[in-house]
Amino acid sequence: MKYRLEVLKMNQAMIRQGFTRAALAEKVGVSPACITHWCKSTYKPSPKHILKLANALHLSVEELVHLEQAD
Repeated sequence: MKYRLEVLKMNQAMIRQGFTRAALAEKVGVSPACITHWCKSTYKPSPKHILKLANALHLSVEELVHLEQAD
């Protein structure tokens, strides 16, 4: 299943919650570099990290992830 992270929603939630990338990384259990890569769409978070990210940002998984149609 293909998916993409809704980076704009993630960034807006980070601002609303007052998270820096470093603080969010600590809450999710990853390095700040991971958060940067996710924000730049260089890498996608694993399903485990998507759930932690959604919980930290008070978003549903559906708000945070866009499922792409299979060809």
